[in-house]
Amino acid sequence: MNMIDALKQGIAKAVATGINRTLNEVMRDLRTNAPRRSGRLVSGFSITKRATPGNPEGRIENSVSYSDRQYPYRLYYFSPRHPASYPSPSLFTPLRESPKGILSEKEVSTAKIEALMRASVEQALREAFK
Repeated sequence: MNMIDALKQGIAKAVATGINRTLNEVMRDLRTNAPRRSGRLVSGFSITKRATPGNPEGRIENSVSYSDRQYPYRLYYFSPRHPASYPSPSLFTPLRESPKGILSEKEVSTAKIEALMRASVEQALREAFK
């Protein structure tokens, strides 16, 4: 194995490590902050796909379905009158306010997760090449 191949493998492994760290952090955030009814909603979250050096992709899904649709996570709208009554996970930011309801993926900003993933991958790269 030459030096270039070893470097490529090291980078791929570090990227997968960073993505998996991000998945673990998002799961921790969902377990701590996701709205729940008797624990069903939180227990439905699971990491269904972990990143590998050959496939740097991960996925978290929620097996609990809501009405006729299934969202990867459930977030309530924030209510200006009762902001604490419908908390959302801290890494997900609702894009609009309303008394209550379910937010779809397009109504949620994931900028904090993207920043966390970038930082996790950078940290894993630094650790791999110390």
